[in-house]
Order: sequence, then structure tokens, then C-alpha cells
Amino acid sequence: MLSINNRTTGKKIILPLDSFKTIRWLLKHIERLVPNRHEMLTAIYEELPPRGEKMTAAEIRTQVERNWAMRIRMSYARLVMVHYYVHKSRKTSQWLEIDERLGILRGSSVDFQRHHAQLVLDKDNELFSHLKRFDKINKEDFTVPSLEDVRKSMAATALNNEATAATLNNTQAVNGD
Repeated sequence: MLSINNRTTGKKIILPLDSFKTIRWLLKHIERLVPNRHEMLTAIYEELPPRGEKMTAAEIRTQVERNWAMRIRMSYARLVMVHYYVHKSRKTSQWLEIDERLGILRGSSVDFQRHHAQLVLDKDNELFSHLKRFDKINKEDFTVPSLEDVRKSMAATALNNEATAATLNNTQAVNGD
């Protein structure tokens, strides 16, 4: 059981610890601003250091700034978790979704992985970089980039690259290069 003090009424609320309803209730009653990616990663490194030993402020700053894999992983995990608890039924698990996507990514090209990572970071930035309260973010915006979104991103980049190459070739032809 989870005991929480309701700040509005002052009464204690008892909720089952391992309950889908509990998670939804908690998400609806978050009273603080949702941290942006930098704040989230800083808090993770402060409270859950990778080697189990507290890190200095400089070590934390370095990890937050340079560990791109952690940025992508934590941003993806946050997106999936929020999406799952806002939109999904309790008959499936967010971990199944995460494991399935990771399996697909492992077997994908580096370019596909790069586009997926960028879409995840863009979505995380769109949702969580404005220091809003969770209940002030439109629930319909809680989406996770799909595999089709990644394919479209790759196609758009390829088209853009072709257009840039064609423009460059035309410019060189006009200039006689």
C-alpha cells in the first residue's frame, strides 16, 4: 500500500502500490513541473549514480552533457512510460513495448537508429522542455515516434539531400565548374 497526503484536503490517501489506477492517479496529481531532459538526467545521476557512488557536480555535468546514449534512452523511456499510462490498457506492459522496439532497433541500420533517436529527442523536447505541470500538457500529445515516422523522416532527409545535390550540380553547371 502507498500512503500519500493530499495537499488539497490534508487527508491521507491509501492506494495499492502495484496498481494501474495508482499510477494514473499519481500522474494526475503531480504538483511539480515536469523536468526538462537536462534536469531529469541530472536528478538521475545525483540519486542513482551508475557506479553506486555519489558523483561530484562536475562529473554529473560531464555525464549530462556528453552521454548521448543516456539522453536518448531516458527520453525514450519517459515517452513510452507516459504514453503507456495515459493511453494504454493495463492488459499489456510498457516493458514489452520497450523490449520490442529495442529488438527492432538492434537489427536496424545505423541511419534508422539515428533518425529514431532524433525523433525521440525532438518529441521529448516538444513535450517536456517548457517546464509545465503534467496536467497542463495535452494528453493527445503523449505519443511515441512510430517506425513509420522513422521511415518518413529518412525519406524526407533523402529527398532533401537529392534536392541539395541537384541545386549544387545546377549551380556548378551555370558557373562552368
